[in-house]
Amino acid sequence: MSSFRYSSAMGTDVLLEMDCHLTKDGKAVIFHDNDLSRLCGVEGTIGDFNYEDLPPLLIRPELQNDPIVTNDPESTKIPLLTTVLDAFPNHAMQIDVKIGPLDLVKQVGRAIVDRKREHLTVWGSFKTEVGQMCEDQFADRIPRFLTMPKAAKALGLWSVGLLWTMEFREAAFIMPNVKWAMWPGFLRGLNRRGVAVIMFGIPGGGINTVEGYEAAKVAGANGICSDRPTLLREWLKTNKLRTVEEAFD
Repeated sequence: MSSFRYSSAMGTDVLLEMDCHLTKDGKAVIFHDNDLSRLCGVEGTIGDFNYEDLPPLLIRPELQNDPIVTNDPESTKIPLLTTVLDAFPNHAMQIDVKIGPLDLVKQVGRAIVDRKREHLTVWGSFKTEVGQMCEDQFADRIPRFLTMPKAAKALGLWSVGLLWTMEFREAAFIMPNVKWAMWPGFLRGLNRRGVAVIMFGIPGGGINTVEGYEAAKVAGANGICSDRPTLLREWLKTNKLRTVEEAFD
């Protein structure tokens, strides 16, 4: 919650990125990793604990004296999805339903629809089976992003000039900054099919250097996922990312 509040307070059109898991007692929470060891220092997964028994988040050493963290009583609490949605009702969000089950998909989708924020949200999963659940339960009501297998298929078809044969009902491709996929023609081709491209960093999740931002821009990304929103915002003052519409120019 501290990082979300910090990004929100910057006053930019920030898109908050988050991953969802289901607790043992059936509550949808925001948490990145598949297990608790790195972020909480304990064994197990989110699904092993009831919500009230979840361990606190660890504070990284460089942030332990940061007032943004130390003055926030929720800085170590794993938040409920509904808490985040209600705290930032007007912010665009990218929500990754990390690992099913179907109940998690239903909860996340219903939370989005009930708050009438379909136009502010792109959701889905990199996993085919979970992405299919999202489509089956809510069809095209909530914009979805590509699963990784479908994205790999799109790249393969583009490489032989057949991207035009694919049907895209998805609104976005959340892609890693791996060189073998960062072809400007491929990203432009996706844009021309109405698919926006948001790029994240490998390893670690965020693109966190100016050099990384520059490479994403050259490739034609429409958005960048970063753990350093202040640095990214400063860079964006003098660097414009291409819009989907500009791919037709």
